[in-house]
Amino acid sequence: MFEGLRTSTELIVIVVTLLAFGCPVQAIVQAYGLDERTVASWRDRAGKQCQRVHQAIVEQGQVDLVQVQADEIRVKARGMIAWMGLAIMVSTRLWLGGVVSRTRDSSLADRLLLQVRACAQAAGEVLICTDGWAASPASIRRAFRDKVGGHFVTRSNRQRGGVALTCRSGRVCTLGRSSSTRSRNG
Repeated sequence: MFEGLRTSTELIVIVVTLLAFGCPVQAIVQAYGLDERTVASWRDRAGKQCQRVHQAIVEQGQVDLVQVQADEIRVKARGMIAWMGLAIMVSTRLWLGGVVSRTRDSSLADRLLLQVRACAQAAGEVLICTDGWAASPASIRRAFRDKVGGHFVTRSNRQRGGVALTCRSGRVCTLGRSSSTRSRNG
């Protein structure tokens, strides 16, 4: 993050912290006498560094997901509308992923839930809560399926260690051991 920069690390940390807490770029420019492009560059570098850290630590399949809250937010910007898909682990409030799209479609949900899958341990039950968006259950199925013999199958179709996806009223989906697996394995 600080490689190749000629400004003191202290000032960069202060500026990035202010940005993270919502301070406007123009206020930082006025207060510290910096160029707007410099502040924007530091913001972008910090964002890329955060993304690398998230991928290196969180998205390694080591998180024991118990309950996940996934939602999408409509964002109005100057001259456009975008959608942000966000997922958080409820017990720890750990951000599991976030994606941005110009459209609220299944691609948005698919990309978000693939990030959640990248964080999840291979086995275990997961409760995924959504706002009832119709694309969510199908996206959950696509994200939590496995490739077996060259074909994709949902975990509920597997013979051993199967996981069933149960969705109620379009809002809550549970990934857990299927009943046939439970009785067979005790």
